[in-house]
Amino acid sequence: MSYEELNLKGFIYEMKEVPSGSHPRKFCFELGVGASLSSGIKSGQELVTIWDAELQLRNEKAHIEWKKDLSITEENKYSFYSKFYERRFRRQPVDGYNYLEKLMEHARPSIGYVMLSHLLTKTRHNVVITTKSII
Repeated sequence: MSYEELNLKGFIYEMKEVPSGSHPRKFCFELGVGASLSSGIKSGQELVTIWDAELQLRNEKAHIEWKKDLSITEENKYSFYSKFYERRFRRQPVDGYNYLEKLMEHARPSIGYVMLSHLLTKTRHNVVITTKSII
């Protein structure tokens, strides 16, 4: 199956057309790492960098050993986002939620999120998957 990039009119037409007929389809939206950058939310890479430094400050020896045990290097550390999150907030998991909520407190949804929220609530295209899980 080949894919083509659609302009806005083509996208709107496609969204209207696919749910009708005797064989209707639904769209599933995939939000990748960094999808929220345009809304002013830090990327997963930025968070790993922050958490890596914080964990190092808290207990350098234990942090180095933890990274060694998981084979985390400077080159691959961003693929360990979930592990960094778990380690950073392992004492009080609720602190992780508070940390992320605070990061998003002043974020302004980009037009993409506004459109996505409309599609998810007002059409049958109501499935979203993400590339990473933080829990």
